[in-house]
Amino acid sequence: MNRNELLERIENVVEEILTAFDVDQPPIPVELMLRNPPDGMWDGFDLTELSTTFLTLSDRFAPRMSVVRLLARNIVRSEWGIERELQGIVDDGELIRYFARAIVMPRSMIDELENPLSASVSTRFEVPEEDAEIRLRDLGEIK
Repeated sequence: MNRNELLERIENVVEEILTAFDVDQPPIPVELMLRNPPDGMWDGFDLTELSTTFLTLSDRFAPRMSVVRLLARNIVRSEWGIERELQGIVDDGELIRYFARAIVMPRSMIDELENPLSASVSTRFEVPEEDAEIRLRDLGEIK
């Protein structure tokens, strides 16, 4: 599978996740997704077991990005993720970050925005502005 096909697969898997959790608007409940996945998806993770050194604190929404990256890693390593051919991104930090941003800022929800700007996306999706900008660039919304 080439890179573009893998990125498209990631976007499709995100839509499957949103459907499984009945999420249709931001912010995406990443903590709930990590802690209480539906049966047959991935193993739940108790966030109280995390060390505070795990969390990035450079921005008010940075801890959320740390959690969603952990969620992305759990998904790709799970049987559910392997069935969706995501195992190829397990050791690729860039693709894990792409997957994490796709989970927390789904393409379908970005597409619904009339004039997506990184600051408004940051606030609406509760993500650092830098991550919002990268996601918008990934989707071709900004140069």
